[in-house]
Amino acid sequence: MLGSLSVAKAQSATSPAEKPMLLAAPGTAAPLHPNYALGNTGWAFVRLPAPALLDEKSGAVRFAIVVTEAGKITSATPTASTVSAAQEKECQQALLTSSLNRIEAQAAPGTYFYNFRFTIK
Repeated sequence: MLGSLSVAKAQSATSPAEKPMLLAAPGTAAPLHPNYALGNTGWAFVRLPAPALLDEKSGAVRFAIVVTEAGKITSATPTASTVSAAQEKECQQALLTSSLNRIEAQAAPGTYFYNFRFTIK
């Protein structure tokens, strides 16, 4: 299962002062922002992970993430990368501080994949 985020230098995916966005109205499982979904896994991010762009270089990094029954990401292991070790660590930390909401009944704990892409224009 796959999710991804592209970050361009000219854009800020999330400002630090921004409050977390609720994906579902209290008591419902319907997502308010479908772009936060983690592929077709039945999970969606409460708030998209937004790592800082450290290197001023284009590249990508793919992570295998382990998700618990409660939607907590307990592990984020890089599986492929064309970014620096520092940028990779920044992306890993962004994932590890993220959490997921169940948006479909079939959402299950397991290992999923997530990509970050950085494009400098």
